[in-house]
Amino acid sequence: MKKSSQTPKSTSKTSKARRRLIAVALGFVFLFLALTFAELGLRFFRNTWGSHFEARNSFSSELLAEPGPATTQSESPTRKLPIKKLPIETKRIRWQPGPTKLIPNGRYTAFSKKVGFHARPSAAGSVRREDLNGNLIYDVEYRFNSLAQRETSTGSSNPYPALFVGCSVTLGEGVAHNQNFAAIFGLEQSKFRPLVQAFHAWGPGNILNFADDENFGSDLRDSPETSKNGIAVYTYIDHHLNRTVGASDLSLGPRWYESISAFSTEDGRTLVNEGQMSRAWPYQILFYSLYERLLKTSLLAGMTLPELPVFKAKHFDLLALVIDEMGRKIRTRTSIERFVVVIFPGSTTARWLTPRLKARGIEVLDYSKMNLSDYAEPAFIRLDGHPTRESHQVLGRLLAHDLLVPPLSE
Repeated sequence: MKKSSQTPKSTSKTSKARRRLIAVALGFVFLFLALTFAELGLRFFRNTWGSHFEARNSFSSELLAEPGPATTQSESPTRKLPIKKLPIETKRIRWQPGPTKLIPNGRYTAFSKKVGFHARPSAAGSVRREDLNGNLIYDVEYRFNSLAQRETSTGSSNPYPALFVGCSVTLGEGVAHNQNFAAIFGLEQSKFRPLVQAFHAWGPGNILNFADDENFGSDLRDSPETSKNGIAVYTYIDHHLNRTVGASDLSLGPRWYESISAFSTEDGRTLVNEGQMSRAWPYQILFYSLYERLLKTSLLAGMTLPELPVFKAKHFDLLALVIDEMGRKIRTRTSIERFVVVIFPGSTTARWLTPRLKARGIEVLDYSKMNLSDYAEPAFIRLDGHPTRESHQVLGRLLAHDLLVPPLSE
């Protein structure tokens, strides 16, 4: 009888505890929604009114006060380019993809806790992208060799290696194996043979972790005398900043945070590998995942809203440190002595990244002020945003010229 008389009290306490937990959880949800809408409202009226939401990135006043980089090789007014401008002006297509459906065929993707998603060695598969009406956008095969490099079939007889590392832009998403800029580079010159070590949605941290594997570059270490005259080329796009500091990224779904590698630094000189971003910074990533879902609602569909958070100097310092360590690791693993960072045309963050890379002694080809739509039509794949084969043709020819001539004095 005593036991039954105490049961209602314990049940009452349990119910109160549950109600408190529910109240706390609901409080966090309402706080998140209030802060999100407040942030969107402030940014809308303060930064993007009248701009049709075209400006996505937000930068701190500290960054905006920094001077821009000096005129670089790619911007020299007296420089003769190996490419020609189109006779008509075209509107630059936004990077943000539209509503499409992907139809994969075959398994060429693997996953590891250290690297995240990466290519499966000696594998092949195709991806078909269609719009919602079933119209074909592209149907492309991705074939990888035993080193998980995408096959290019160009320049294979050239004596020195040119190792291209990067994300889907370097991989050549949406274009055939002999149409990406690395393959075009192999056709346009007779010194370097292109090797494409890249994958969908990779950031600098993924490349660094991949290069940290002892098997990476083993084929190049076997012939150091040849490899030391080679070149390693990393292509930077603005989204790599997001994939380094853990910012929201409208071009990726939340599941990709499981693949992105997280790094941090306390002294500005030493990197700390935090593992997968979704596990290293779970609450931050949860916030950004919810933010992305909010932006994809019908209320905000079609709007190109700013990224979160506001980028600061410390974010670019971390990015430069990761890229510097990536280059050092690649040089160590492959025996290649020359490492070059290529800034993709149209970059809005190069203003702050390029000076930091050069301060670390890194060679940079900055094409940020170049508009691909002036040289290629169409410049970007419809409803996808990746460069077209025409843009890859332009970039391949440009790199074949700029990587083989001595850098111009600044």
